[in-house]
Amino acid sequence: MLNARTCRVKLLIFDAASNFAECRMWCAPARATRARLSPFTTTTMPPVLTDDALELVDVTPELAMTWLATMAANRRLNATHVERLAEDIRRGDWRQTFDPVRFNKKGELVDGQHRLSAIVAAGKTVPIFVARGLDARAMAVIDTGRARSVADAMTINGVANARKLAAAAKALYYYDLGKLASSGPAVSYAQLQRTIKAHPFLPEAVEQVVSSSIIQPHAQLAMVYCLAHEKHPKKAEEWLEAVQEGENIGKGNAAFELRKRLLSMRGKGSTTQMRGPAVAALIINSWNLYLANRRDVTPSELLWRNTRATAEDEFPAVR
Repeated sequence: MLNARTCRVKLLIFDAASNFAECRMWCAPARATRARLSPFTTTTMPPVLTDDALELVDVTPELAMTWLATMAANRRLNATHVERLAEDIRRGDWRQTFDPVRFNKKGELVDGQHRLSAIVAAGKTVPIFVARGLDARAMAVIDTGRARSVADAMTINGVANARKLAAAAKALYYYDLGKLASSGPAVSYAQLQRTIKAHPFLPEAVEQVVSSSIIQPHAQLAMVYCLAHEKHPKKAEEWLEAVQEGENIGKGNAAFELRKRLLSMRGKGSTTQMRGPAVAALIINSWNLYLANRRDVTPSELLWRNTRATAEDEFPAVR
């Protein structure tokens, strides 16, 4: 831990014209500076300053490839995670943290393969802190802590119903892509923020849906309710109330048939037999049939081909 009495810090200050004041950190025994390296730099390590130096380096795709070539034994690369990071970089959603890319005392890369691979995939330069001289024993504890989820980030920022909202936004994100899969890969915080911005009613939809603890799954129900409300607000509110309360509706009503099916799945393990997209299809089909004022709906009409359909099959759209 750095001693505050031996450390003087001047923060980078960016003005509107993207100029910046020089940032340097002096501490014993470490010294940190901002380094600008040529894309054609061939060094396999950050430039040597002093032992245990920490640098902020503008990492180009070429430099990232050079460093990746020095990597010691590491965990398997997660291509989905790399693409998610690369997408954030492409869109300008990358956020710098003090978590560095790490090299051991032999000059081998021991932490940062996903970030560096994402820089290569995105084809853009990214500023990253770099630490060197890591002891070999430290490798055993790197990245062994619990990762902060998107829902955790939302909770920290004071977002209501954070976990439910994150799950609903994720489902809506994949729906917008034309491939809804609630069990798909994780989505970044920036991607969910864009989804919520594109569908501003979603937080309120989640709040209304979670008011009933009986009718679930909340995330997929909130997703469909949000999309329906964007086109037919009064009708959507009527449909949700009917699904949640079950009053003044009976057999053959699309809301009744959905309510009956969702209630039958509670506590019986049925949701483990029906994949996420198929459950979402039940809800979408119920809404579409309700919008059409059908009063002769059969339970089978809510199904999406079969209970084991996958996201690659043609998926019903919210009308």
